[in-house]
Amino acid sequence: MNYDLQTRAHTSSTLEQLLGAIVTAQLVRRAPDLEETYIFKHALVQEGAYTSLTRHERRRLHLQVAETLERQNAGELDQHAALLAYHYERAEEWSAALDYLRRAAEWARRGAAYREQAALLGRAIEIAEHAGQVERLPELHAQRGSALMHVTAWRDAREHLTRALDLLPADVTPARTQVLIDLAVVSQWLWDMATAQRYAQAALTMAEQLGDAELAASATTSLAAAQVSDGRAEEGIQTFEIAFQRAPRLDTTTLVRAMELSGIVLYWVGAYDRALERNQEAIRRAYPLSDYVTQTRGLQNLGVTLAAQGDYGRALETLDRAREIAREQGLLPWLARTLAMIGGVHLDLFDYVGAEALSMRAREVAHQASFATAAVGAGIDLIMNYARRGEVASADRFVQIVQFGIPAVFGSHRWIWETRFAFARAELALERGQRELARAQAEDAIARSRSTGRRKYEILGLLVRAQAEGATDLAGANADARRALDLARELDEPALILRAALAVCDLGNPSAQRDARTAQQRIAASLPAGDVRDRFLAVTSEWI
Repeated sequence: MNYDLQTRAHTSSTLEQLLGAIVTAQLVRRAPDLEETYIFKHALVQEGAYTSLTRHERRRLHLQVAETLERQNAGELDQHAALLAYHYERAEEWSAALDYLRRAAEWARRGAAYREQAALLGRAIEIAEHAGQVERLPELHAQRGSALMHVTAWRDAREHLTRALDLLPADVTPARTQVLIDLAVVSQWLWDMATAQRYAQAALTMAEQLGDAELAASATTSLAAAQVSDGRAEEGIQTFEIAFQRAPRLDTTTLVRAMELSGIVLYWVGAYDRALERNQEAIRRAYPLSDYVTQTRGLQNLGVTLAAQGDYGRALETLDRAREIAREQGLLPWLARTLAMIGGVHLDLFDYVGAEALSMRAREVAHQASFATAAVGAGIDLIMNYARRGEVASADRFVQIVQFGIPAVFGSHRWIWETRFAFARAELALERGQRELARAQAEDAIARSRSTGRRKYEILGLLVRAQAEGATDLAGANADARRALDLARELDEPALILRAALAVCDLGNPSAQRDARTAQQRIAASLPAGDVRDRFLAVTSEWI
């Protein structure tokens, strides 16, 4: 049975009669809810029918279908580009197939379907190589690298971006500059800050030669990230501000992601109001870009900033939103980071069992995603958790694990992890009764905090040192505890005020009871009714 769809010529039967016959033969069936659409009842039948055609017939029919689809959907070709690319590829019309693959990839990008975009561009690269259309390869590799960045496939992204750079002419062009910027960003996420800085500096030089302020601003943000990674947080913040001021607009993916990164740095140095504003702006600008990475990370940063300000109810809601986006989009590294952050909030609220479960789950997901930073961060939380519960053997196990894992995060703000690890070990030594060791490790945490501006761990380090000194140097212990309370008041962080005030009270100064009670009430008022609030009140009411 044959029917020419293009000319509607037929031999002895109409198209309707032929379709009816093969439906009766149970070879095909009409698709439900789709007009004039039929599908094969079994894949083997479809395969048999297809392979029965000669190569020439298959090519002719695919071309005929493609041309018919083009005519029927002349005003909606982008929506049908993937199907058109498929038929043109089977018709061996390589140029048309490539054109439609690129259109389909762009349509997928606009819908934030980045994995689909990457797959379409991967096929386009194969066709371009097969058809000898090498002039298209630099742009295709660059676009695929960018798509893979969106789904945190950093190593694959680097491979395609490096290939694009190799294929591009060595001239100073916007295209080459953008690839250098993307390579700098990818290198950051692979914790190779030396390479990131090299790419960023090369991109900045090119951007300035081109007189392109937007590209120059993007390159500058990568230099800022390198400064932060090196422990120069305040310097990095200033460089971020320079980049944002010189940018003619702030709605590109690179700049919006830089906003989010600067937001977490502002949180680290205790500039909570600025951190709140910066992360809210990053989230707002990420939505029209369908940038789920920045949405997720921005919400994470916003959540921990709200917690630092004592707004724990909103903090947990915000972190839950981040967890939901990360799950929906398959962003495993950021799912692990979100779980670790939620665990940290529960730890602050004395929900040790809940915090333990979240930290364990964060480590599982982090290992699945090969994302060492979340695994290390959650491991440090577990050391503190077990130390505070008196479970020294469990804490010791994670000390060894974290010690082994920290070198894997070099380049990833390792100073953060080293500072937190020093404090966690100080708490553990104190729990063991090793006061001199606790004092030494607390001093290490204090020194690291002061050199990097991480004020939270200076406060916590002072409190551990005060406890270590309490039996032998009561005056020194009181001075440390009072200094910690003063710093906590300056930060206006209720959880730190509560801990510091209780430490001052324990050293025989009941005047801090008011600070402790006010902080406790402030935290409790922010929490919705439920288990977390009940546990927090049950634990803290024993002390206040």
